[in-house]
Parts: sequence; structure tokens; C-alpha cells
Amino acid sequence: MRRTIGALALVCSLLLPVCDLRADDIGNMTAATLWSRLASAEAPLLLDVRTREEFAAGHLPGARNIPHTELADALPALGADPAREVVVYCVAGIRADKALAVLQAHGFAHLWHLTGNYAAWLAEGRPIEGVDAPIAR
Repeated sequence: MRRTIGALALVCSLLLPVCDLRADDIGNMTAATLWSRLASAEAPLLLDVRTREEFAAGHLPGARNIPHTELADALPALGADPAREVVVYCVAGIRADKALAVLQAHGFAHLWHLTGNYAAWLAEGRPIEGVDAPIAR
């Protein structure tokens, strides 16, 4: 029993810096973790809740854009399975938090907020897409 608890504590201590769960059961996912997850067969749905203009200027590869003010009405058209993992980001986190609350209220259970949002992704030199996007690094 002691060995099991020790092993569990070790695993949790290793995972917490990468994906930590907030009090409201919405997790925080780092850019590095998201990058590796996007390449997997079971990639999460990536939701950019910034304005269309912000999205056009550059966004994470494969992201879907639904401004946070339109999300509740756009959920049926999104066609996402509430059991699928969803990672949400914006610029500073305020719009992402609002969008995550909407998703949670509509039964989405596997929700993540990109730690540091779009700025953190850029700061790490990760690739972006978009009309005005600089060359992927």
C-alpha cells in the first residue's frame, strides 16, 4: 500500500507542471504538451476564441476559430463530441475562461486552457498558420 501511494505521488509530481487541474476541473496545458498531443492520433480539438481578425493574423496549426461571444450559439455547428478533449486559448486568458465556462455548461468534460495562451506559443517559437503569419519557426 505504501509503495502504491509513493508511486502515485511520484507520478503526480511529475505531471503537475505539465498539465495541472484547476479547482473548477478545467486543466492547464503547456504549449510543449499541446504540441506533442497535436501530433497524436487522438489530438484534442483546438479552439481559438479570439476575434476573426486576430485569428487571421495568425493562429495555432489546426485551430478552429469561434469568437467567445458566439460560442454558445455555434456549438451545434461545431459538431464536437462532449467527450472529446478541447483545448481553448485566446490572448490573455479572459476570453478563454469565458469560453471554457460555456463548454462546461454544455456538458464538455475534458477541457484544457493553454497555459500562457497564444503569446506563450509564440514565445516558444512554435509554428503558426494564417494569412499574416510569419514563417513557421
